Amino acid sequence: MKNIETQISNNFGKNNGQGQVSLDFIIKWSKRAFMVHTEIKTDYCQNLVRDEDPDRYLACLFAPSFARDDIFALYAFNQELAKTKETTSEPTLGEIRLTWWQETLDGITAGHVREHPVAIAVSNIQRLPKIIPLLSQIIDARRLDIYADGPVDMQALITYVQRTGGDILQAACLLENEKATDSDLQNAQDIGAAFAMTGLIRASIWQAAANTHFLPQDQKKAASQSSGDTLTNISPILDQMLFRSKNWLTSVRTRAPKGKGHIFRIATITQRYITDLEKRGYADVSKAPLSPITPGVILKHIGFSLVSKY
Repeated sequence: MKNIETQISNNFGKNNGQGQVSLDFIIKWSKRAFMVHTEIKTDYCQNLVRDEDPDRYLACLFAPSFARDDIFALYAFNQELAKTKETTSEPTLGEIRLTWWQETLDGITAGHVREHPVAIAVSNIQRLPKIIPLLSQIIDARRLDIYADGPVDMQALITYVQRTGGDILQAACLLENEKATDSDLQNAQDIGAAFAMTGLIRASIWQAAANTHFLPQDQKKAASQSSGDTLTNISPILDQMLFRSKNWLTSVRTRAPKGKGHIFRIATITQRYITDLEKRGYADVSKAPLSPITPGVILKHIGFSLVSKY
């Protein structure tokens, strides 16, 4: 027990004066998080997010109970869109899949729900009308995934992560807080964009050998003309992307020095990846990717949540 108390203090209490958080309180929150984690056994959307999007799954454990099922449905919908490229063999089929999901949204709005577990779950989201426009924007943005070229330049990439990562977190923010302010939504947008951009950096590192990374066309073309291995050549591009991610989080911290809830857990996860990339370097990360969910990671999130840190 003493070791746990020391770990908590070392992990999140040392620099903010909160090292003496009640251990009983920590244990209670630990039980709550692990209870939610272990209860999820049969629900399709929750299982899908847990298996295919573990970072958002972990964050969702900290969502308010009244909104958690809706947010899992939202993230399952997002995952169905995100895996379009890997589940279709050619762009035409990818377009058909994305069009199917847009028609599914249109049908739900008109009162006609398709027999698909994610579609059914989305139709049951309590505040669905508020987020339909955001979901449609995500579908449109995902069309870029299915073509080999990728974004034309860095600005196109920024727009892409704002739509795919930012809009989905804005939607989640609206589901858990009907009184969300413009500042709340901007925080969600920036955190989501930073999370998505960091994810692309990590994916580009892993895919460098296959030269299938999702990078700006103009800079990727210039990098391909350099001598040396692919990862070394694209590192300057990754540096720019990392800089953008850090700037988004800095903007959030300026507006909201402290933050609770699952939105800010995404910020914590993003910062963890940024720190890992800066500390270890791209080459080392390519050999041993950071594990998304471990007991220690969950414990750290519980502690950060208690003191509104992220």
